Amino acid sequence: MRFLPSSVHVTRISIHRNVATGHRYTIKALGCSKWTLFQAAKSGDIKQLDKCIQDNIDIGLKNAEDRTALHIAVANRQVDFVKHLLLIQPHCISKGADLDLHGLNALHIAVIQGDAESFKLLQAAGFDTSVTSKDGKTVRNLAMERHHGHLLQLITTSGGRGWPDLHHCAVNGSPWECSKLIEQSHDDIDTEVDTNSNPYTEFNIPANRKMTPLQLAFHAENISVLDVLVKFSSLDTIEACLSEYPKTKIHNILVKRIAEYLSVDPEDVQYGKLIETDENVLVIYTDEDYHEGTLFQPAGIMTVYKNRNVFDRDNEIAIDFELDMEEPGLTQEENDRMEGVIKANSVSLWKNHGNLNGIRPSAVRTRGGKAYRENCIVLCCQYKGFLSGREKPYPAMLSDGSVCFAVDVREDFTKSMANHSSDRLEPLACGGQMISSCRANNRFGTIGPFVQLPDGQTGFLTCAHVIDNNPAFGVQKDNNYNNLVYQPGRESGNLCGEVVEMKFKPSGYPSMDAAIVKITSDKRIPRSINFTVCEQAEHQAVELAARLTFNSGSVGTYTPSSEVFKFGAFTPVLQCKCSATGHEEKITYPQGRVLMKGLTKILCRIHHKNGDSGAGVFVKDKNDQLACVGLFFGGRGKEGFFIPIKDVLDQCGKHNLKTYN
Repeated sequence: MRFLPSSVHVTRISIHRNVATGHRYTIKALGCSKWTLFQAAKSGDIKQLDKCIQDNIDIGLKNAEDRTALHIAVANRQVDFVKHLLLIQPHCISKGADLDLHGLNALHIAVIQGDAESFKLLQAAGFDTSVTSKDGKTVRNLAMERHHGHLLQLITTSGGRGWPDLHHCAVNGSPWECSKLIEQSHDDIDTEVDTNSNPYTEFNIPANRKMTPLQLAFHAENISVLDVLVKFSSLDTIEACLSEYPKTKIHNILVKRIAEYLSVDPEDVQYGKLIETDENVLVIYTDEDYHEGTLFQPAGIMTVYKNRNVFDRDNEIAIDFELDMEEPGLTQEENDRMEGVIKANSVSLWKNHGNLNGIRPSAVRTRGGKAYRENCIVLCCQYKGFLSGREKPYPAMLSDGSVCFAVDVREDFTKSMANHSSDRLEPLACGGQMISSCRANNRFGTIGPFVQLPDGQTGFLTCAHVIDNNPAFGVQKDNNYNNLVYQPGRESGNLCGEVVEMKFKPSGYPSMDAAIVKITSDKRIPRSINFTVCEQAEHQAVELAARLTFNSGSVGTYTPSSEVFKFGAFTPVLQCKCSATGHEEKITYPQGRVLMKGLTKILCRIHHKNGDSGAGVFVKDKNDQLACVGLFFGGRGKEGFFIPIKDVLDQCGKHNLKTYN
């Protein structure tokens, strides 16, 4: 027995036999080689082909006769192999079109073999039937020489040039292959091909057009490849695709790319039509006055800036009208009927209207710049003069069976309300400012109602979104986030508590945005449930005692027209009026926009201020004492929204509000 030195590397080779064909070929045990690919093509072993591709073997490699895997498979009449290869690796077409040492390409070989099936596959893939062999013979010449009449009937007379590899990849290729082809030939990104020579009859690509790879991927709905191509395509090509109103997923990919060109947040950009002129337009939503309402054309795309801080005049008129009404607004019965209609139409409205921001019951309708007492359902949009994507105009009526209400379209945005810190409170009081240790979320909220925790401990409610920038992840403990809460800020000595529960469920009904903070500093635990110090005039204005307390811990009830009081850090005592219940709103949070349902809207004569998220909302009971009804979390201008306190307590551990004798 001979032994080799330990320094000599030995490559193990296994011998395999294809059961169907009897062909023998070698495989490297530690991976595929180009010879594995050639043997697989010869024997028609599709599984081995896939392994070669997984091992990143270049499908365009040639053997000693200058033949690729496609040449070899066609020469051996491996039709299934050819079909699979063309489908998963379209860039093999250009290599297969090269002439081998015999002066033949893959199509010539198919004709010589008399292989009609392979010929049809290659011709459909875009092989040019006018290309001659080294001897100057066309496929027609070769078919006639060999008396292959069945092939003569298949040969097209168009003589057109085949598509570049990138265009084939756009239709049915993979993202990896697309990236590789772009590296090899970047100029093909802007090359247009004639769709009349479309080799893919199964794809609905319009005829009589000139299309780039992006447009081909768009029409073939090859989304994964389109996501690669859009990063390199021109704005003109992207706009051409958008103008045909693609499906939502494709639409979002294209708009996101335009947003990157314009250096804006993709969530703040929409593409659609101006209702008045029917022009295609890109809308960029902003909180700045820059270019408000003006049209211009960056990179050839008609664009308009829309300032979200500009209040809709109709909405302002409606709010003032409702606040001035002497008679009550909606009765509970009316509100329930409207809420039923909203629930019945909610899914279709949010699905079909990308410009929609909120669905609200209302006792006031606007027409011609004036407000009237009329029950209606308000559809709040981002831009009244604009239709996003394929959406149709809003319906004039909404119904559920025999129950029907008119629609009033208004323009409005709703945001979560967080801001900066206030004075230090010791002990803590309702309405005080607080901030968490999550430095990624540098926003302040309000200390809400106090709750009784196990073992006699005390906590308070606030909103989850002021605790963490990603509240959906729940309570986390790591080096960057340790659940601590400070009041009023993160300065030394301002620690007041620790987060023990967080519930953020936009998908629920009602939706939830709440957290419980356990008070960890003995000096800051309240001995009576007081509110932050307010101006005496404010107390008198709302007919409350000079020193407010909420020691009963009672949970109150309210109607769609109840008077309520909100105690936020920046609007300390705010007298409000319920407008309706069962609202659905798209809320702009620090981490993005989410859909919230089952909300109650409150109106007031002054604007709600940032920093009030987490504030308690109260009513006066029959004994003229306060009872809690909700947790305030968002709003805009004179409108605000709260989550019912019963649902907050139920979803946050079923705790009770704190009581004192």
